[in-house]
Amino acid sequence: MDRAAIEELFTFTDYSWREHERVIRRLGDEKLTEPAPGSGWPALRDALAHVNWAYVRWLADPAGTTDEPVERVTSWAELEASGSACATTPAPTSTRSATTSW
Repeated sequence: MDRAAIEELFTFTDYSWREHERVIRRLGDEKLTEPAPGSGWPALRDALAHVNWAYVRWLADPAGTTDEPVERVTSWAELEASGSACATTPAPTSTRSATTSW
């Protein structure tokens, strides 16, 4: 795999995160915290936090993860205020950081 292919993967990943947010944000804050019986998660927020946590941790260290706690939020505004929203995903660069998160 060459550099162009890796940059293309990051570009697609950025696109995927934006699409997730575009679709999920329209559900509103109440869907983030509403019980999700049968899903294996207490709420959509928990499933999204897990996916994002795994992405950030694996990007930072593909060989392992940490026991770092997942931040819980109850609204999009709270998420953005915490500084961990992916509303403005940076364009791909040669020195990609692990800051994209929900």
